Order: sequence, then structure tokens, then C-alpha cells
Amino acid sequence: KIKKLIIYGSIITLLYPKSRIISNYKIYNDSFYNKIKSSKEIENDGFNIIAHRGFSSLVIENSWEAINICNDYKSIDGIEIDISMTKDKRIVILHTNQYGYNFNLNKPVSEYTLNELKNKRFKVDTNYIIKNILFLSKKDKMNDVVKKRSLNLFRKWTTIITLDELLSNYNFNKQMIIDVKFHSNNNAMIDELFNQLSKIDCTNIIIQSTDYDSLKTMKNINPNLKYQLVISNTNQLKHLDSEINMFAIKASLLDYETIEKLIKNDKSVAVWTINNEHNLNKIINNIGIYWDDVAYITDYPDYISTLLNEKGNVKTK
Repeated sequence: KIKKLIIYGSIITLLYPKSRIISNYKIYNDSFYNKIKSSKEIENDGFNIIAHRGFSSLVIENSWEAINICNDYKSIDGIEIDISMTKDKRIVILHTNQYGYNFNLNKPVSEYTLNELKNKRFKVDTNYIIKNILFLSKKDKMNDVVKKRSLNLFRKWTTIITLDELLSNYNFNKQMIIDVKFHSNNNAMIDELFNQLSKIDCTNIIIQSTDYDSLKTMKNINPNLKYQLVISNTNQLKHLDSEINMFAIKASLLDYETIEKLIKNDKSVAVWTINNEHNLNKIINNIGIYWDDVAYITDYPDYISTLLNEKGNVKTK
């Protein structure tokens, strides 16, 4: 691990020497970057912005800090979080496969007890930082912000929180999308999730999952809650005609015909994950006049909100 850190650190230093990084940050003085900073006070014009795993480009994802900071931004309409179940059947705010993505865990969440996870301090994996910095679109004016935030994340640590800790302490003045990560014990997850949600006002709560059958089971048990299906591949597109009324669709799968059909059938649509201007323009071109009928799920809610608000109300129906 030490050798890897030295190698990765050397790569960052060579590609982004300190003087270059500091000079790049001066671009924050430009008008566009001042708009990004002022997005805290600007409400969105007709569209919705969902902070993916909290404000995950600014603070470590799925942490209390990443979730809570969203309340400071008028430009953030909702927050998406992941929940997983531990070995001792406690629900934590953490992605099931977090160990393989950007946290230093060496096995799935379901193989840890809550106490084992609580005793860990988490930090972002070096590979995640390198990927963020090295694979940037050269033309995107957000590049310098991505570099700065990625390097800042590299220095941060956090501890996990449980779902009940979040629900008992969070002020739900924004939409909260709870993405349920199922594993072998789906029934235990459903029972415990409903038990905890029964204690709060769920007006702003949406239950989300990639698992259609489990989502349908939950809807049958408690039809009063809102349910959103994640569409991540073409095989799942058949579910767009199902009894589910809310969908979070991978950007590459959303086109004009699909969005038009869903909107005309009074179905709600979110698109994921939109993190740069190139992808934003691509999805807007694909869905045409319906660009402000969808919710945009993003790691950079302030940036995407600023870009969309610059478009203004340009459509007619």
C-alpha cells in the first residue's frame, strides 16, 4: 500500500505540480466560477438537481457531512443515499460494494458487523482520486474544480452512520432518495427499512432500487410510499410500462421517444450520473424539449445547476 501511495503521489506531482494547481485555481475568479459559488442562494428554474450520495464531489460520499451540507444549497432539490445491511442486520449509509469502489474495505458490507464498521475510519481510495484527475474531458471548464475537490477529498476521513441515526437527526426539507442495496437477505432489509420509516413523515422520501421484484414487493406491502426503479441496462427498459411510476435512468439509455412516452404517461424521470458539460449537453440533445422535466443526479450539483440555469426557460410545448 505504501508503494502504491508513493507511485500515485508521484504521478499527481508530475502531472499537476503545486504551482500549476495553484494557478489553475485562480480561474475561480472568473464569472462562471463565481456563479457556481453563488448557487447556494439560487433556486432552480423548473428542473431538479439531486446530489448523488450527498454532495459527493465536495465531501466523502454517503457521510453525514455529505448529506447535511446539501441543506445549505438552494440549488439542491434532493439527496440520494445508499443503504446496505450489515452482518448483524443493521442498516448503514454505505454502498454494498463500497469496498470495490472508493473505500478501503476488503469485503462486502454484509460481511461486517455494525461495530466493526463503526470502529473504522474511512478515506477515499487513491485509485478513485487518480481516476477523477486523469480522465477529465479536456474541454470541460469544470476541470480545475474537479482537480481541487479530488485532491481535497484525498485528505479527508469519515466514519459511517446508520439509517436510524440519519432519520432521527436530519431535517427533511429536501427530497431524500434512499437507494436500497439488496443482498441475500432481502426480507430482513425490507422489514427493518419499513420499521424505521414508520417513525417519520415520509412525504419527501423516495425508495429506490435496481431490483424490480423487490421494489414491487415493497410497493405491495406499503403502497403509500414513493418508489423509483433504477434503469441501468436495456433489459430493464421493459419495466417502463410497469406499475412503477418513477424511474432513474442511465443517461445513455434515455432518448426523446422514451422521455416523451414517460412524461405523457405522468411518470417521473431522473437521469444519472451527469457530472460534466459534455454529458449534460448530450442528454439535453437526446431529450429535446423535455430537458427541464427530468431530475439530474450528479456529484457536482452546484456546477450542473449553474449550467442548466444558464439555459433559462428556452422551451415551448
